Amino acid sequence: MDRGSLQILCELSRNHGVQKEITNLGAVQLLVRLLKGPEPQFQCLAANTIANLAKVSKARKIVRMSGGIPIMVDLLDVPKRLLVTPRISLTEHELKKNYQYDIQHEGMIKDMVHFLSAENAQLKKHCASAIFKCAEDRTTRRLVREQGGLESLVALVKQDSCRSDKALVSAATGAIWKCAMSSENVQRLDELDAIAVLVDLLQFEDEEVRFHCYPLFLRVFPQENKILIL
Repeated sequence: MDRGSLQILCELSRNHGVQKEITNLGAVQLLVRLLKGPEPQFQCLAANTIANLAKVSKARKIVRMSGGIPIMVDLLDVPKRLLVTPRISLTEHELKKNYQYDIQHEGMIKDMVHFLSAENAQLKKHCASAIFKCAEDRTTRRLVREQGGLESLVALVKQDSCRSDKALVSAATGAIWKCAMSSENVQRLDELDAIAVLVDLLQFEDEEVRFHCYPLFLRVFPQENKILIL
């Protein structure tokens, strides 16, 4: 598929009336393959088309089954200068909101929480990173809590076997930090006695992990606990 055809498909996919037909024609599998390609502009057009088609449950399922979610999470970090294509200008904000919609629907949060306990460290890192990047959204934070994600994230950063993977610890602490934007999640973290692992991570060698932990520490725990610890 050339870029012109992909641009047309992207425009067509905005029409609710043809989204199911595009999905049934096998376009989603092709789009996921384009996400894996080397060309950033093709990746972004494909991702935006998938975001439009994600209103169809079958399309969301195909994306999950084809391994598209971790790739779209990575695309959240695509430089803004690469998101401009002829006739279509995609902003970082638009892409991020579309990915948040994809991740929230059709059980994707449940899948990501489940994979936080997987043996594959790369898969755990992808899922923690996805939660980190999308948990500024209130719905995402609620779904993470309801699916047991806070328990999984806290358990993850407690594991000695994970401490050697700085990127994994950074993604997990970032996810906890963003989830703590909701008072209900703060209460659950307190019930999980997350303060012990958080205090430990305040001394972690990686600066990014400490950057996540300091605001989390101030947000989550009562003033009297902070005084006792300090």
